[in-house]
Amino acid sequence: MRTTGSFAIVLVLAVASSSCKSKSDDAPDVAPLPELTAADREGTSFKPNDKVTASLGPRERKPARIIETYGKLALVSFDDDGNDWVTGNFKGWVLQKELTPQGAIASHPVDDTCAFNVNDAVRGRWNTVMRETNGVVKETYGKLARVDFVTKASGWTQCKLLKAQGDEDDESSKGSPASGGQVDAVTKCKRGCNSQCQGARNKSKCVGECRRACG
Repeated sequence: MRTTGSFAIVLVLAVASSSCKSKSDDAPDVAPLPELTAADREGTSFKPNDKVTASLGPRERKPARIIETYGKLALVSFDDDGNDWVTGNFKGWVLQKELTPQGAIASHPVDDTCAFNVNDAVRGRWNTVMRETNGVVKETYGKLARVDFVTKASGWTQCKLLKAQGDEDDESSKGSPASGGQVDAVTKCKRGCNSQCQGARNKSKCVGECRRACG
């Protein structure tokens, strides 16, 4: 009876240990991108300069041309159509499935990563003509991030073009007169934090800690 009881206890512990290991050790650090479906792969395989119709932000659907494709997104360019708020070429990232004709997604990005995480507070722009403004990261996709901006606009942009909120203070300080070598050193240190934190898992936190350490 003792032998049987001991064996049962050992067996229960072994099963529990195996269960805990499978839940922790096998869990991926980052959720994998979903498998492409047949519907994802259907459509037009775009090449640079292919003509499409697209909508970007508040703009109505207008003729545009493909600059490049990147997984489920495409970078498109609109010619200046005379609107007084458009200066020069207006470019931005659009989901291929929202283009006319719809684009075919050949594959997801593999090795590209974003220095920002979902819910990070950032500053940037979702097209080439708008001013930089504050927003929050809502999704990352390879080297791109979808940001909800305080202007109520939402759009995709390259992660490398985003800044952690607060970096604009460094930019504005460039125009202020220096009051001494110590101030210059601190300012220079703080300006370097953004580049030092490139690739950090939580860039916003990294930049904050870096700037506090500058004094």
